[in-house]
Amino acid sequence: MDKLEEELLAGFDEDGETFEFAGPWLKRPADLDKLVKSQNTRVREVVASIGRDEDLDVLVNDPERDVRLQVAEWGRDKDVDVLVNDSDPCIREEIARQGRPEHLDLLINDPDYSVRSMVAFFHLQSRNG
Repeated sequence: MDKLEEELLAGFDEDGETFEFAGPWLKRPADLDKLVKSQNTRVREVVASIGRDEDLDVLVNDPERDVRLQVAEWGRDKDVDVLVNDSDPCIREEIARQGRPEHLDLLINDPDYSVRSMVAFFHLQSRNG
């Protein structure tokens, strides 16, 4: 791991949820341009958690689930339209959790129980809401 990667990881907790540290990194676009291409999965995951559009555009197709999950959590339309068909059920469950009707309709017959359960939750909520 190089010095830039170590610097990035030092500012984020283990689950990458410390978005308050994203601000300074957004002022360093040249560094993010390098980090988004890192071989280190954790580095790419943290870069995705920062949420810069040009990084999310690349990382939506990342081979690692945790990176794509960070992208999905941002909820950008163009990303969730891709990730609704992701091979990993954790990603599809996150898309269902966002409750967009057009995606719930696609996921209602998902092969994974957790995804179908999330869809059912939203359908029940809409009937009772």
